Amino acid sequence: MEKVLSQVTPSVRNKDHLYAKRISGKMTPGDGREAFDAWANHLSYLVRPSLIDETDKYRFGFSVEFVICHDMNISTTVTDNPQRFVRSQRDIIRSGISHILIQLFENGSQRGLYHRRQAVVEAGDLLFIDLIKSFDTTQSAAKVIGFMVPKERLPDAMRDRDLHGIVLRPGDAATDLLTMHLRRFAGVACTLTLRQAALAAEATILLAQAALGQVEKAEPETTKSADLDMFERAQVYIENHLTDSKLSIEMIGHDTRISRSTLYRLFQNAGGVASYIRERRLLRAYEILSNNLCPDQSVGIIGLNQGFSSEAHFSRLFMKRFGISPSETRKVAKEQLQTGSQGRMLHKTTGMTPLSVQHGIVRNNRA
Repeated sequence: MEKVLSQVTPSVRNKDHLYAKRISGKMTPGDGREAFDAWANHLSYLVRPSLIDETDKYRFGFSVEFVICHDMNISTTVTDNPQRFVRSQRDIIRSGISHILIQLFENGSQRGLYHRRQAVVEAGDLLFIDLIKSFDTTQSAAKVIGFMVPKERLPDAMRDRDLHGIVLRPGDAATDLLTMHLRRFAGVACTLTLRQAALAAEATILLAQAALGQVEKAEPETTKSADLDMFERAQVYIENHLTDSKLSIEMIGHDTRISRSTLYRLFQNAGGVASYIRERRLLRAYEILSNNLCPDQSVGIIGLNQGFSSEAHFSRLFMKRFGISPSETRKVAKEQLQTGSQGRMLHKTTGMTPLSVQHGIVRNNRA
């Protein structure tokens, strides 16, 4: 069967028009994971995606159409497979992005933890994400329209609110008007001049402010404060004991005085306590290797020092998580250090030119 993997050149009619681009990828069974790598490259400035079902890498499909207007952009994204999206403090620092992302879910769903707020998003809902805050979510196959704007462009009434993880449901007049506007804006954005698009973007912000006005400013968090306190207490304990290979839910519960059932509930959106611990250990090991820290320690010792039971176990999980071996990660980091390259998320390259979008600027970089 034929493999389809394409990147369409920018559509720029003249200097008065916007920078528009479309990229897409579709893999048929047996073709490998080039399409998912292209997708991960596209998102690497923002978030780390991973497949819920690893076998989906052989049939992954996506398309992205986006238009950039100064430091704002609007996009339409379609993905064929369930995924997990993680944006950690390290990702936030690395990207340097302080935007608000408004997403309209045309179909599909998303659920997870947006810093301290748990949320469920269904088809037709609007989701607000603050990109200076972390999140860990799972998403079904979906079509999503996204509008991204720097926080400094927002009115004070919006900028001073905790928008992260707020979900607006259809049915309210202002929310429905914002929904209709986003659909139309995304549909005609590539035909607008810069001035027209800038005005449409400003209208989006004002409509979002009106829609949010229907939500009480002092709305209670969807997660109870007691749960948040316990969750943070457990997180701090885990961070302080990651290097202990005996770290377990029993140990956490005993020392933090949090019941086993409560711990299961608190870490449900992170895949469970064991999954959360494994992810934190892998990220720590990745940070050490990708920045060429501890150069005198072997890969095996680094894995053992992060609480993994053996070098083989560490290498297998690392490869599955990042798509690159620990030794290869260290090798690439050393080469980048020698050539003066700035740190990028390491990944297996496919010979394609990955797309990086940062601060409203499109750049094509050879990985």
